[in-house]
Amino acid sequence: MDVEISDKEHHSAFTSNPSTWQDLHVLGCSYRTCGLDTRGAFHLPPEQNLLFQQRLSDQFDLEDLLILNTCNRFEIYVFCKHPEDILCFIAQYFKQKPSELHDYFYHHQGIEAMRHGISVAAGTDSMVFGEPQISGQFKTAYQFAKQVDTLSPKLDYCYNHMIRIAKEIRRKTQMDVCPASIASHAVDALKNQFSHICTQNIVIIGAGHTAQLLAEHLSQAGAKSVTVANRKLTKAQALANPYNYQSIDLQSLDQHMATTNCIISATSAKDAIITKAWMAQQCEKYPEQNYILFDLAAPFDIEPEVGDLEAVQLVNLDHFPDLIQKFRVQQTQAAHLAAQLISQHLGQFNHQHHIGSTISKLRKKVHSIAELELQKSVLQLQNGAAADQVMAEFSRKLANKILHEPTVSMHQNQGQDTAELIHFVEKLFQL
Repeated sequence: MDVEISDKEHHSAFTSNPSTWQDLHVLGCSYRTCGLDTRGAFHLPPEQNLLFQQRLSDQFDLEDLLILNTCNRFEIYVFCKHPEDILCFIAQYFKQKPSELHDYFYHHQGIEAMRHGISVAAGTDSMVFGEPQISGQFKTAYQFAKQVDTLSPKLDYCYNHMIRIAKEIRRKTQMDVCPASIASHAVDALKNQFSHICTQNIVIIGAGHTAQLLAEHLSQAGAKSVTVANRKLTKAQALANPYNYQSIDLQSLDQHMATTNCIISATSAKDAIITKAWMAQQCEKYPEQNYILFDLAAPFDIEPEVGDLEAVQLVNLDHFPDLIQKFRVQQTQAAHLAAQLISQHLGQFNHQHHIGSTISKLRKKVHSIAELELQKSVLQLQNGAAADQVMAEFSRKLANKILHEPTVSMHQNQGQDTAELIHFVEKLFQL
């Protein structure tokens, strides 16, 4: 039977050991530290990802291990004493040189590991600022960790704490507003271009957040003949099916250009998807067609030179200067507010951790004193001493020994903060 562990119990598991906080590590690489070719060496399909996680866990007997594996990042969240051993294992498993890994792998520890995890979960560390897909990818990593039994209460607590803060950041910064505005502006421009949008054959390239918004706005505008194209057909299908749109593999796009009127591209690709050379071929093959292309990506999905072709009208983000300027201001403000919220929450989290650690040490010391006095009392009882006298002496000595060091410290404190110390002690013990 599965037993639900409360958030309070998770927190207790995390703060019961004073050294726990510093044992949290994040090891990984991302688009910020290396190129796609390098990152690709660490990108594993789900089955192989589970196998790698299981082997890593078995190798070091890890109870706390979560692996975030996407096309833009490979990160390991782990509680351990020797993260360098894990780095060596990664190098060996993926047939990389450990010295080379140090060139592009980053390492965050303790509070900085939490800060990084929150930034990733909130989308503020994403290639596309604020993109929501990372939330689902984090959830998948969480499910994998549960599947291979590497999700202890303390890691579970950290994960849920990161996700809660990330959701608050998204809500308070409203970082999703600008993509919605761009998608809405593009569809409005399309409606102005065509008097009857319902008769136009439209292709959406991409399956991310902006593409989802485009599909929604086109549906609301009455568009009927819409096709979603993506490098992964399954992602195109997942976006297209709820709207009864068609879905195709991006490589087969040229087969649809004979009837296509409009292409709206919104991906996070690093390189252009539609080049001038490719588009010129389509114009030559279908001379009767005129095309309007919307490029909503940054960097561009469509080479700007495509707009030089006679049969093509290209609209990109440069055509929405007011909107983009507003977006940049909002993004800067959102990033600043997100950093403030993260620091605020981590300050509280760190404060609670230190309180928990102090309480843990205090309990340990009191229990140690009590255990020693108890042993003495048991010995006295075994030697025939009267029980009432033994218990009275036990009670007196226990109280004296617990209070000895605090009272000595109070007597020794002759500074200006004596009154404040006395007030604190009175409040602490409700005197």
